[in-house]
Amino acid sequence: MSSINEDTSTGHEMTEALATAAEYYGIKWLAPEFYPPQTTEYYPIATKMASKDPDLCYADMRIAPPMRELGWEGIGFHWIWGPAYAERYGLETVEGYLIYYPAPYGEGLPEAMRELATEYKQRYGAEFSQTSYFYPIMLYLMTDALKKAGTVDDVDQIIATLETETFDTPVGPVRFGLSELDGIGHLMVMPCWVGEIRDGEYHLVFELSTEEAEALTADILGK
Repeated sequence: MSSINEDTSTGHEMTEALATAAEYYGIKWLAPEFYPPQTTEYYPIATKMASKDPDLCYADMRIAPPMRELGWEGIGFHWIWGPAYAERYGLETVEGYLIYYPAPYGEGLPEAMRELATEYKQRYGAEFSQTSYFYPIMLYLMTDALKKAGTVDDVDQIIATLETETFDTPVGPVRFGLSELDGIGHLMVMPCWVGEIRDGEYHLVFELSTEEAEALTADILGK
C-alpha cells in the first residue's frame, strides 16, 4: 500500500494518517510520493509509483490513467467521485476504484438524500454531485445547531451546543468529537461509506455509522 499526495501540509498529514492505518492493519507500507500543487503533467510521479507496484494506492484519479498505461493493476482509492470521471479518464481506468466518503450516488441512499438530489436537479437543472451536497450538509448542521441552542445571538451557547449535540443531516447524524486527536473534540464526525466503482457507476459496499466511524478513527489514530 502507498499514496500519492500533493506536497502540502494537508498532503503530508493525509499520508501520515494512511501510513498509520496501514500499520494498524498490518499492511506493508511503501514509500509515498508527493507532487507540487501546480503539477499538470503526472507521468513522472506515476512512473515512480508504478515501479513500486502497490496493491492498493491512494491517488487522485488524474494520476490513474498514466499509471494504468504503465502497467499498474492495483486498486486505487480516493475520497471523491463523480460520473464525469468515468467519461474523462475512461471506464477501464476508474474500474475498481474505492471511494470512502459519503456519495450521493448508487443504491441504498437515505431518503433525505434522495429527496435533496431530486430537488437540486429540479431547481438547478443539474445532477447532484459529491462536492455540491457537502454544503447542504453544513446548512442542515448549522440550522439544527441553532434550533437546539435556542438562540442566534448567544455565541457561547451555540458553541456549547456544537460541542455536545448530534445533528440531523441528509447523510445521517453528524457531530463534533475525536478529542483523542486534537485535544478539544472539534473534528466533525459523520457516517463513513465505502463504495466501489463498477461499470462507471458507484456501488455502496458497506457503511460505518457515526459512532462506528468515530470509534475506529480514535482507535487507529488516537494512540
